[in-house]
Amino acid sequence: MKLVLVINVFTAFVVFAVGVLFLAGVIPTPAKDTTTRYLFGFILMGYGVYRFVNFNTKRKLLKFEEQREKIKEAQEKLIQGDNENSKF
Repeated sequence: MKLVLVINVFTAFVVFAVGVLFLAGVIPTPAKDTTTRYLFGFILMGYGVYRFVNFNTKRKLLKFEEQREKIKEAQEKLIQGDNENSKF
């Protein structure tokens, strides 16, 4: 899980940084048009933010599901323990 975290955060950061570089004019566009440069910059920055937020949302959802499974297992153990004690 750690490697996936590093790869996703790194990719989101790189895409966002490339978008900033497009907006700043460091990376030239073939058309030499400012509209195209702004368009590419904003699209890449938006995708970087989207990728970061989407990954964090999925990671939090996965943690929530893991906690839910643990609670469900604990409830089942508790119910089985009560059933065994009631037999005596």
